[in-house]
Amino acid sequence: MKSLKEFLSKEKNRLYLVSVVLIVGMVFVLSMQGQKGPTARAVGGEDVPNQATDSTNFIQDCKTRAEQQCYMDAASSFNDKSYCNKITNTELKTNCLDNIIQNQAFTENNENLCNQLSSPELKSSCKDMIVQNKANSENDASLCNKMSSDDLVNQCKDSIYQNQASMENDLSFCKKISNKEQKQECENNILYNIAMESNNVRDCNKLDSEAKTNCKDSIYQSQASQQMDESICRKLSSKEQRVMCEDQILESKAMSKGDVSICRKLSSKENQVFCEDQIIQDQAMQQNDESLCAKIKSEEMKSNCLQSIILIKAQEQQDESLCNKLDSDAVTECKDQVIQSKIFSGQDVSLCNKLSTEELKTQCKDSYYQDQAMQQNDEALCLKLSSQEQRTLCKDSILQNKASEAQDVNICNQLSTSQAQLDCKDSILQNQAQEKQDANLCNQLSSSELQQSCKNDIYMNLAYESGDESDCNKITEAQFKQSCVEGILQNKAMEQNDESLCSKIKSEESRNFCTDSILQEKAFAENNEQLCEKLSLKESQVSCKVSVISNKAMRSGDIKLCDRLDEEDKNNCRDQILFEQAISQGNSELCKDLSSEFAVKDCENNIITSKAYETGDISLCESLSEQAQVSDCKNNALYNKAIEDQDESLCAQITDEFTKETCIQALQQQEVEPTGFEVQTG
Repeated sequence: MKSLKEFLSKEKNRLYLVSVVLIVGMVFVLSMQGQKGPTARAVGGEDVPNQATDSTNFIQDCKTRAEQQCYMDAASSFNDKSYCNKITNTELKTNCLDNIIQNQAFTENNENLCNQLSSPELKSSCKDMIVQNKANSENDASLCNKMSSDDLVNQCKDSIYQNQASMENDLSFCKKISNKEQKQECENNILYNIAMESNNVRDCNKLDSEAKTNCKDSIYQSQASQQMDESICRKLSSKEQRVMCEDQILESKAMSKGDVSICRKLSSKENQVFCEDQIIQDQAMQQNDESLCAKIKSEEMKSNCLQSIILIKAQEQQDESLCNKLDSDAVTECKDQVIQSKIFSGQDVSLCNKLSTEELKTQCKDSYYQDQAMQQNDEALCLKLSSQEQRTLCKDSILQNKASEAQDVNICNQLSTSQAQLDCKDSILQNQAQEKQDANLCNQLSSSELQQSCKNDIYMNLAYESGDESDCNKITEAQFKQSCVEGILQNKAMEQNDESLCSKIKSEESRNFCTDSILQEKAFAENNEQLCEKLSLKESQVSCKVSVISNKAMRSGDIKLCDRLDEEDKNNCRDQILFEQAISQGNSELCKDLSSEFAVKDCENNIITSKAYETGDISLCESLSEQAQVSDCKNNALYNKAIEDQDESLCAQITDEFTKETCIQALQQQEVEPTGFEVQTG
């Protein structure tokens, strides 16, 4: 590496040549102009004498200025004040020193260093920046009080309150913000998040008008997608959104059911054609049937369909000759893929030599030997890789695995670099320390940070096992120590179902979480809505009451109880009760009272599959709405019937290979489990 002296010397020579060229050019121009025009000026605004005899002074001045800037750059690059002291210009030297001091103060988060700066303004702004950084990193608004003005204090605190509100999704932090616009923005963001989590439009009503509309639109869109119910799209605020939403749901239904007739309900001819083409292409791909591709209207999609099926067949059958049916530019790539699939299905690695380029041949062999080396845990195979870097990485990976499996740090010594050896040993020693819960083993780790982290983990585990918060005192870091104590207190409170124990927890957030968790459990267990009112957040109180009322209704089967809820919660409550009743009674008529088309169809499908599983009558499956459901229904019904009748011939009719194999094995091992498949109940 060249020294700064060499660098400066070269820089001077370069600048000297540039200056000479500039001077010669300027002299030529001036000689042409004679004495006309104003005095020429150099870059930076300095007067350039018109007479060539003064060029030496100009060149020397240029060299001096360049040298000053070079010292500035060096000081900045190396963060070294000594270069600043070489600068002769007082103002430049001061600026240089200020920059170094500021950088050091920010890096070390050290306010005292700011006192070395040249002006009161710089000192003040430097300290303010460090205070702001500390306050942000520790998320502690009280630190902002050290800032130099009330405005800065407020801005600092507002920023932290907004961060805390966002992190904890808690409106109470927004209320502490002094800036009205920022407070409103904060409240809107939190209320919007709460509404999105609840997926309930009623929670949007607390937002201002525009945000309220956007919030409701997002939830309606989400509900429509989740329930696959285009009727919900009609609640959206704009016609454009409604049309787009309905099209998305209809297209999803058409695709899932493989039903082109649904495509014809879409809003535009273009969308209808695209939807139909997509369904035909999917069917062609599923059935591996090139003839179906001919029905596709789009020429581009038709071509892609044919090409994809040929490629799939070529790979599945491992037949390179099928690639010749493809467009000319795809033939070579297809054959390359077939050859690679042959190799990785267990055929000879020499097939790599048939690939189209030397790069592919090398990559193919490297992939093969790498996989073989890892599978066999044999670093000797790594020697067959094409580059030294790959051989080293491969060998290191295998040795690391061996060391980890054997828990033997001596194997780590065979790794290629000292850092890799160190990391390998640290990993094994940490595992051993954790398994044995022995903090003394942590002392063998390579750094004090790793040692302390290892010990803290062990001390925390031991404290949780003992259930004694005093055992947390061995943990050195205050944050982890507090977390340990709070965790143990919370566990005790939860185990004893006693919210009064939560009061010992210092952190308000953790204390509220502990209390709320116990109160909610009690409210659900006792069906007691009054306990919900003791929860710390209004939103939690509302959701708690909804759950308790829904629970009461579900347990009693009394749909009238659902009427106490808001419209959406009422529908959800009624749907759950009706769904359970319809399934348990096998009564599809009850399904028709459900609130959405999706829920009705899901309910009817469950009744059909339940009857098919019980009776073994696969003809019942034909009335299901989706082809995939029909296939699953038949397979599961045949499985149950085969086990019940002890008839292996029924297993042979199952189309899913895994289910068929499970059926045969169950009969052979006489594991008679006729109800091996659960019916989903919503």
